[in-house]
Amino acid sequence: MRPVTDKFKICRAKLAYIIDATAAPICIIAPVSSWAAAVGSSLPPDSDVDGFALFLQTIPFNLYAILTMLFMLFIVISGRDFATMKKSVEESLDEVKIPKEYVGAVEEKQSGGNGRIIDLVLPLAVLIVTCIYGMLYTGGIHEGKTVADSFADCDASQALVLGSFITLIFTALLYLPRKVVSFTDFCECFGQGFKAMVPAIFILCLAWTLSGVCGDKYLALGNYVGMIVHDNAALAIFLPVVFFLVAAGLAFATGTSWGTFGILIPIAMAVITLTPETYDMLVLCIAAVLSGAVCGDHASPISDTTILASAGAQCNHLEHVETQVPYVLVVASCCTVGFLVDGLTQNGFLGLLVGIVFLVAAMVIIRARVPAPTK
Repeated sequence: MRPVTDKFKICRAKLAYIIDATAAPICIIAPVSSWAAAVGSSLPPDSDVDGFALFLQTIPFNLYAILTMLFMLFIVISGRDFATMKKSVEESLDEVKIPKEYVGAVEEKQSGGNGRIIDLVLPLAVLIVTCIYGMLYTGGIHEGKTVADSFADCDASQALVLGSFITLIFTALLYLPRKVVSFTDFCECFGQGFKAMVPAIFILCLAWTLSGVCGDKYLALGNYVGMIVHDNAALAIFLPVVFFLVAAGLAFATGTSWGTFGILIPIAMAVITLTPETYDMLVLCIAAVLSGAVCGDHASPISDTTILASAGAQCNHLEHVETQVPYVLVVASCCTVGFLVDGLTQNGFLGLLVGIVFLVAAMVIIRARVPAPTK
């Protein structure tokens, strides 16, 4: 999408936000993803709870994912950017600002007008279908397992490699005979893709190093946070909002949402004595953990999704973080109120409704105070 957004003078930081807002927030409410397996594997081994079923029940109550998508659509449709994003957007009105580290790094080749809409849509559709099939295949769908068990036991990395390779072959067969691109240009794209990912790989290596330092073998930041939550578990009505805030802080500090799942989900299971009467509260707390983990991961400068979003949009990484954080804080504030209502009423749908109401109020205020774009 970057050549298209550059053509229409859309700020690259805004493109990075849209990419980031439709990545992890979508995955955390999509049953067809490795994230469902990650949540299920975070449950204690002796738990009698079906991890996949529990994940499905948390989807309607994952406030951050739902509200983020609504807020992102509001920003895109209204064009009323604010805070640091407004400054970046205004700087790109006449000419898209390209960071110096990306100037001349990758030059998109023009196809000479031979491409059609189908040449964009069909490879993407094949990529999605083959990756989903790859997850089912590596999970043992041909060995008699159910679809749910196959997704739970899949090897997501292997599935993505399989899907990408099949799509690459399909794209070659789609483009080359019709001369959409020449064989030389098609092969040159491989090298250009590697070049585009080098800065992201370096940042990821440093981010993983920092996350490792915060892990169990060194600072054990997660254990410390878990101990604080466990010691203050008496006020059960505040558990959803506490788990949301703690998960957001932990994911922001460590840059990993999956690691946050692994730390806080077992704590939630231990804090809430599982009975038929308390199961609804458990679902709300797990939803709060997932929601907070994605929230912190969304804003963290050392998160892999944040790094890859800025690399994909080819914008400055710190600019992406600075422009995205105000938007994250708006949504996170509405989620905090929603999870507080969740705990007080033990009704997830009521909390979702309150969160949406507060988000709509925030949108109205933004629309009233931020002038409409002139271009």
